Amino acid sequence: MRIKIEPKAFFMYAVFLAFSKEHPHPEDEAIKAYLDAHELIPKAQGTDTFEDQDFDVMYFGGCYLGNHLEVIRDMQRQAVEHQLLTVDIERILQETTAPETRRVADQTPEPR
Repeated sequence: MRIKIEPKAFFMYAVFLAFSKEHPHPEDEAIKAYLDAHELIPKAQGTDTFEDQDFDVMYFGGCYLGNHLEVIRDMQRQAVEHQLLTVDIERILQETTAPETRRVADQTPEPR
């Protein structure tokens, strides 16, 4: 998911949440579930293309989202951190020369 924030008049701002149709991110479903659970309804929805990818886009007023935007940002940050840690752990396991450790690393399932 991508978050875009644009300024509006009188210290207001617009928030766009863009979900890739072709390459969904791990946090997408959790964020959509959070929006549903808190009954946060976008002012507008549609599709758009960025960098040759199709996205489902939700538009919200910044004041409407309020502190929910921080929660959404944290959910996205945690998903990215999880991906980075997974890559590092797999790299470390693959570099280990001990045969037993290498066998465990080879049996580790791919990250989701």
